[in-house]
Amino acid sequence: MIALGIIVFFAIGYFCSSILFAQLISRWFLHRDLRLSGSHNVGATNLIRSSGKKYLGLIAFFLDGGKGYLAIYFCSLLFYHAFAFDQSWAWMIYIPAVSSIIGHSFPIQFFIYACIHGSFNSANHYCGGKSVGTYGGVYMAISWKAALILLTIWFIIMKISRYVSLASICVTVIAAAVLFIPYIGFDFYFAHNWKATLNDQLIVFALYWFGGLMITWRHRTNIVRLLKGTENKTTDRTKQSVPPIPPVSPVN
Repeated sequence: MIALGIIVFFAIGYFCSSILFAQLISRWFLHRDLRLSGSHNVGATNLIRSSGKKYLGLIAFFLDGGKGYLAIYFCSLLFYHAFAFDQSWAWMIYIPAVSSIIGHSFPIQFFIYACIHGSFNSANHYCGGKSVGTYGGVYMAISWKAALILLTIWFIIMKISRYVSLASICVTVIAAAVLFIPYIGFDFYFAHNWKATLNDQLIVFALYWFGGLMITWRHRTNIVRLLKGTENKTTDRTKQSVPPIPPVSPVN
């Protein structure tokens, strides 16, 4: 039963995060394929740079965060009302801290395409975003106070450096450690008064640390550009013109 719960909770985080809101918004409102625009990344930052509309990127960012937050909320409902597990297993509620990042980075369409063509390299076009917004959502679900601290740090680094990627990398590197700050981290408000032991906290820490590590890995090309001094700053107004998606011809 425990194994089934782990699989179900992992799947909830994965499939919820396979919905790529930045790509959907780009197609619906701009009639563009975001994967062919700007940095080719299906994320809120590229949506802002490609469209020049900050509000669209912010909508995508908060929707990405919402799917991570709701994934943990749904897991908590199942944990207490469907599976009725013992409280000692409450750490399972936070499995989406990993699976949501995987789902946003490598959505279901990525694996479907890879299986059909027998190669993961051929499916790179279907990769998702870099999961910063989604990680913010799953982080908010464990401690809103720690999330506000990280948001403040992110904003300060971004304002000083003008690099969104640098701010995101720095915050995700320290995010899991911030959970150990007394009276701030490990709220567990979805875990219904769970008396977590140190081992429980270490398990949850490992889940969030691994999620943050994946995001850092997803930013590996940004790290290279930062070291070379070629990374785009928020003041850069470069915008690539991308033609609208051509209409589908009716089948005779």
